[in-house]
Amino acid sequence: MILTSSQLSWQDLQPNITGYASVFSRITEEETDSLATVQPRLLNALACLDQQSESFPLLLVCSQENLDYLALIARQMERIADESTELFGGHYHIIADNVTLQPPGDASHPFTGSGQVQFAEWIENDQLFGCVRLHRDRLQLEPGLIHRANGGTLVLSLRTLQAQPLLWLRLKRAIQLGRLEWQSPDERHPLPVSVPPLPLSLKLVLCGDRDALAAFQESDPELHEMAIYTEFEENMQIVDEDDMLAWCRWAQDVALQAGLPAPQADFWPPLIREAVRYTGDQEMLPLCPRWLLRQMREAFAQENALNEAALVSALDVRTWREAFLAERMRDEILLKQILIETEGEVVGQINGLSVVEFPGHPRPWGEPSRITCVVHPGDGEFTDV
Repeated sequence: MILTSSQLSWQDLQPNITGYASVFSRITEEETDSLATVQPRLLNALACLDQQSESFPLLLVCSQENLDYLALIARQMERIADESTELFGGHYHIIADNVTLQPPGDASHPFTGSGQVQFAEWIENDQLFGCVRLHRDRLQLEPGLIHRANGGTLVLSLRTLQAQPLLWLRLKRAIQLGRLEWQSPDERHPLPVSVPPLPLSLKLVLCGDRDALAAFQESDPELHEMAIYTEFEENMQIVDEDDMLAWCRWAQDVALQAGLPAPQADFWPPLIREAVRYTGDQEMLPLCPRWLLRQMREAFAQENALNEAALVSALDVRTWREAFLAERMRDEILLKQILIETEGEVVGQINGLSVVEFPGHPRPWGEPSRITCVVHPGDGEFTDV
């Protein structure tokens, strides 16, 4: 039996940056829709939602639920939505205790919607549905998020609604009926006056992770089956120059939308190396806007520029800031509290490297370990253990 050994150097585990050197100088040559290039499924789903006219137009997006993602989806929905002069909702006319609803005639009225796109990471009852207030014996109707989005699209976090089931039931009923009923927040104290329901036309986008979507499917299987489904793809596989160019343009657009300057050509190699560490795959780069913005903002804070020196400096500072536990473990080796022999040979023992992931620590690190096995005389055959 012949044993073969293939040894990998550390360079073999790094991304092939030199092969894409020509790409970094072409990033700003032309303007493209970078999001459409890296998230074609998401854009297709948003376009389908805009054209949907069913009783409950709903899009479920598997994504993170923070403001960066919600705002990104809302901006794209605004670009896709057809420009229309149609007004939705109406105008409430209040005289003493008498409230009447008039047809929409002016977009400046608080209960007249013009097809806007609204988003929120967390919502309360009054924030979403508005409320009825009495101030010095004067009746006031305060609009909510749903009124500003009337005729358009509302982008919400799925876990927010799951944490407040009564909120979700009221929103679902309003969309299904096509009208929004005014309710008192306290069942023991009904509304002081009768307020006519407001006509409602609304598209809904709910963003959540896989666990939240699974819980939604279990709680409302019929609506889950009817909904459009898509995903915000977190990573992008880099196969050729076109893929690398698309990823760089996406990262550049993320920087520009955040008010940062365009990255310089030498900024990309260290960013790609850090991205590969993040994904754990030398051919996979992250699309997460929040992760990209963190690298860029920390680099910009170093030198007010996005270049190689700024990013390397930012990464070095971050590594030093997070290195306390790793340094303490290394000190135990230097102080002979942990014995790691680096010379000679011992039968049945080798030195290896363990990856330590400590709960609450932002990243894993390597620690040398001794690996042993039981050795005994044999008959020349291999024993599979």
